[in-house]
Amino acid sequence: MLETRNVTVRFGGLTAVKDMSMKVAPGTIHSLIGPNGAGKTTLFNVISRIIEPTSGEVLFDGASLNGIPSEKVVYRGISRTFQNLQLFRNTTVYENILSGLIHEYRSREIPFLPGAGRRFTEGTRDRVLEVAEMMGIKDRLNSMPQSLPYGILKRVELARALVSAPRLLLLDEPAAGLNNDETREMDQVFRKVKAAGVTMLLVEHDMNMVMEVSDMITVMNFGEKVAEGPPAMIASDPKVIAVYLGKSDMGVRKRA
Repeated sequence: MLETRNVTVRFGGLTAVKDMSMKVAPGTIHSLIGPNGAGKTTLFNVISRIIEPTSGEVLFDGASLNGIPSEKVVYRGISRTFQNLQLFRNTTVYENILSGLIHEYRSREIPFLPGAGRRFTEGTRDRVLEVAEMMGIKDRLNSMPQSLPYGILKRVELARALVSAPRLLLLDEPAAGLNNDETREMDQVFRKVKAAGVTMLLVEHDMNMVMEVSDMITVMNFGEKVAEGPPAMIASDPKVIAVYLGKSDMGVRKRA
């Protein structure tokens, strides 16, 4: 489904990503991990079209994404979340989720079609309710973001990304800032999303989450891929243990 071919990114004299190739299979949860400064976020931003690669290519369903503006990838069936919450603080949860469909509003030229705005609202309400149900936030749709705990806000952002019915969902540190209970709940949310047929690529530092939900893991260090495989293989890979964590237990611990 998604492929990066020999992607290299240079910022002046610094090579942030070097000759990076990776394939994400459809219907899987694929994690991208590595120490700080490994190049994960840079590669993630190349895939989501925030950064143009110095060389190499990103393909989605066999078609190149190079040169496509970041705001246009949603039309290809790709959506993403951010490490830092990007919610509208002065609108309801329902309206925040609905904003994930703004691209449809524009494509239908609603301002120029009498009655189209009402039809748009009626036609999308069921989609908002469906993703809210999946995220367990259906009872929060009339709430304002500032009144909600952080774990719920993470689900709201995820719902906004899902409402456009993406085939590929890019998740940037979805467990960042969550406590153990909230992370466990997010694990279950990911399983629901996967069961709904959405492929996921996530950048994440929480090794418990990565090992529990991933089908495949790619490990980066100093901009290069150092290992790739299923969780059991990665957990016992000497290079990963030495380069990434330096611990025989991969840093995974039981949640309290």
